[in-house]
Amino acid sequence: MPVVLAVWVARTGRAPRAEPEVPVASAQPEDLLRSPPAGARAKGTVQLFGPDELADYIDGGAPPYVDAGFVRLAAAELSTSAGHGFACDLYDMGTPANAESMARRERSASLASPAGWPEAAAGEGALFFPERRWYVKLTALDPEAGAFLETFGRALRGRLP
Repeated sequence: MPVVLAVWVARTGRAPRAEPEVPVASAQPEDLLRSPPAGARAKGTVQLFGPDELADYIDGGAPPYVDAGFVRLAAAELSTSAGHGFACDLYDMGTPANAESMARRERSASLASPAGWPEAAAGEGALFFPERRWYVKLTALDPEAGAFLETFGRALRGRLP
């Protein structure tokens, strides 16, 4: 093993990471929330909800999600490297068409798309977007976190399975 490590350092000029990133192909959403991208940190445990529990999480608002093909939700509170909190909700909608349908349903005229990302909708302290079978909702829990949501969302979207 020391020879392999020496070759790695010689070829890359750096030591291997102590905690490897979760590979995209094998990542589960809860793994991505436990080890979030873009310098974010998990603040607590990841909560998982199925169709029967979703109404408890979104205060009775589950029917549109369930009707649109909702499978499960992974939700967590995260923070920026500066400690500003935000919520990340990863809704598995089963298919890309279902995720896109949910995003269109919740999009309002007051939300704008970030530059180069027409499927996303951003507003005051919020960012929503479909990605593959996922419908992602990011919500700032304090005003300073709002500026980080787009950076985090762009990093997250490439890692969703």
